Amino acid sequence: MEAKSRKSIYRIKDNSFRFWYRFVFTNKTLIEQGLIDEVIENKIKPFMNEFIGEVYEEICMDYLKILNKTKKLPFIFENIGK
Repeated sequence: MEAKSRKSIYRIKDNSFRFWYRFVFTNKTLIEQGLIDEVIENKIKPFMNEFIGEVYEEICMDYLKILNKTKKLPFIFENIGK
C-alpha cells in the first residue's frame, strides 16, 4: 500500500507579509549583521521586478473584476487569469 503524499502549497495574500517572508525573513542573519546594503543590492533588487509584477497583476485582476461586476466593460467575463 502506497502512502499518499499530502504536499500543500500555501500562498500569503497580504503583500506586506509576502515581502517580509520573501526578502526580510530569509535574509535576517545578514540584516542582523548590518549587511543591509548587501541584502538590498544582491538579495532584493534582482528580484523586485518579479515581486512587483505579481502584485501589479493582482491589482489589475481585482480592478477588472470590479469593472465586470458593475458592467463597465464592453463584455462580461466568467473567468480571469494571468
